[in-house]
Amino acid sequence: LQRGQTKRAQAAFNRAHTLDSSKAQAQQKFAEVAIQNGDIPQARGALKQLLKSGYSSPSTHRSLAEVNLRDYQPGKAFGWINNLFQAPPERFSKKESAQVMTTFAQVMDSEIARRRSSKEKRTDAEESILMSQEQAKQAALRSAIQKNPNHAYNLKRLIGSAVASKNWKRALREVENAQSKSGGSVLLSLKEAELLKKLERNDKALKKLKETVKRFPND
Repeated sequence: LQRGQTKRAQAAFNRAHTLDSSKAQAQQKFAEVAIQNGDIPQARGALKQLLKSGYSSPSTHRSLAEVNLRDYQPGKAFGWINNLFQAPPERFSKKESAQVMTTFAQVMDSEIARRRSSKEKRTDAEESILMSQEQAKQAALRSAIQKNPNHAYNLKRLIGSAVASKNWKRALREVENAQSKSGGSVLLSLKEAELLKKLERNDKALKKLKETVKRFPND
């Protein structure tokens, strides 16, 4: 009888744990939607409740970084993202890793914009920091695209400076590298064809379009 009671108690505990976990995940999703809708106070409140309940996940840390970014607190945002870099890689799904890298790139963007907005002349040391932040941002975007090669916004940010300066060769190298590292995608293939056309390599551009249709018939 005692063994049966123990089993029932364990089953009840497991059910309660599952319900608590589901509730926390729903709260996390609510925070993410609030961030997307620009309702930062709602998102902040939901995330604070999650932390108070002891729930923590890569998504929670990333969302807290995004909330602090929207509050113009890049230092705090970096702190939340930096915590994730200390965690074992196996803790993250491929999607979560891409999202973390995307948010980290946004944090770097915010820091870069802050430094560039200063009217004071930058020292050599400050220029060096700025260059390191640019490199970190680009590395984060490359990593994010490698894990999610159909993310149009990240691709636009990755090749943005090259496109703005009409450096089509540099933009093409970035796209080709992303194709190689990620395994390819419709987005990357179409962008590659577009850049080949910019370079007046029309035969190669047409060939790439035909390859894309053949490789991704359902996309």
